[in-house]
Amino acid sequence: ADASRITGQYSQQVSKAVELDVLTTIVRGSLQSAMGTRRSGMLLVKAAEDGKVELEAAPGSFTDAKDRQGIFYIKSPVYQELATRKAPLSQLDIEYSSRYKEMPEVERNFLRNLQTSAYAPIIVDEVLIGILACGAKISDAPFYPRDLELLATLANQTGVALRNARLVSDLRHLNND
Repeated sequence: ADASRITGQYSQQVSKAVELDVLTTIVRGSLQSAMGTRRSGMLLVKAAEDGKVELEAAPGSFTDAKDRQGIFYIKSPVYQELATRKAPLSQLDIEYSSRYKEMPEVERNFLRNLQTSAYAPIIVDEVLIGILACGAKISDAPFYPRDLELLATLANQTGVALRNARLVSDLRHLNND
């Protein structure tokens, strides 16, 4: 029941956002409230060359991180989990599961630097366009499968709003040029 209420409220809030910074503020506040986390935010994903994608913290996300930009290699296990399997994952899995043992150090360091604990893919038209990321819980409890499921549901609801906000941003940029 709580998950239904949370997702309903979240859906209403994100559907109203057309500006990227407004969407990020809604996402951060909603995630911290719903998931009980100390920090949260959104990573934007852009296609790049050489078999990788570029990651950038959305405006207002992870402002205290040393580096707010990173990369994922398309063949990396984390990218495959998020983009291909469309599954959420925890930092605990990344650190200790044998599936992520071969993960490139540049990816591992980027995620550690964000000080986040759980990730869910934002996918639109079968393309990874963003990632919701949550820091540790206020209670210091781990992220359980039901927490990751809720995060994944919220990420699904964020997709269209994120795509629209990026389109508005791109149009404004073109207009200014």
